[in-house]
Amino acid sequence: MAATDDRRPKYQRIADSLREAIQSGEYGPGDRLPGRTTMATHGVARMTARQALGALRDEGIAEARKGRRRVRPSLPPASPARHPAAGAGPGG
Repeated sequence: MAATDDRRPKYQRIADSLREAIQSGEYGPGDRLPGRTTMATHGVARMTARQALGALRDEGIAEARKGRRRVRPSLPPASPARHPAAGAGPGG
């Protein structure tokens, strides 16, 4: 039984649920996450939704865009190799 989970603040439980949905692929890079208003229609207080989305933003999992719901940022390519010569051609 997850009694310890029930003791955590509701915003943390919501943030965990959204994080799991992102990690499972339910939300991909650039997809909009449910906003405060949408969550409020499902019985979540706007402030609680704001705190949950803020927690994801603070972790770098989501970003906020003015006038829009939170949007998950694009993830870097799977390969950690960078392309130092990108745009550089022969002779220059």
